[in-house]
Amino acid sequence: MYLFFFSIFYLYITQVVRYTQFPITYIPEMYDPLSVLRHNINLVPFQNLEINLKFMFLNVLLTIPFGFLLPLIAQVTMKKVLSWALLLPFIIEVTQLIVGLSTGYSRRIFDINDFIMNGLGVLIGFLILKASIKVIFIIFDQSHNNQNKLLNYIAKS
Repeated sequence: MYLFFFSIFYLYITQVVRYTQFPITYIPEMYDPLSVLRHNINLVPFQNLEINLKFMFLNVLLTIPFGFLLPLIAQVTMKKVLSWALLLPFIIEVTQLIVGLSTGYSRRIFDINDFIMNGLGVLIGFLILKASIKVIFIIFDQSHNNQNKLLNYIAKS
């Protein structure tokens, strides 16, 4: 079971990297790291909500699987999940900024809204897993069904 969930988690992470970091464009004629600093950083939360609402929703959706899958591959407490809810968006956003500064051009921006929404997605995914576990055990009455390896593995999450 662990290998199965770890494989799904690995595939998910590769897609997050693909979606959040690529394409990386380097055009020597356009190399201007100061332009990246001026135009590709948003540190004001919830600015232009009507424009960013779709992207905020998509950022939440992007990280829900992380919060859902993490407890299936590692023993985590709520404190660890909160730590990951801060660390994952930080890694994504800082990497986007570093790539932009390195190439002098970026299609991505360092956005505080993305940071907040990614963290929220991790927490929502974790809560969905915990709620799903409770529902599954009510439906399948796990106390009478100790033979199901999948349910036993999920119960340890």
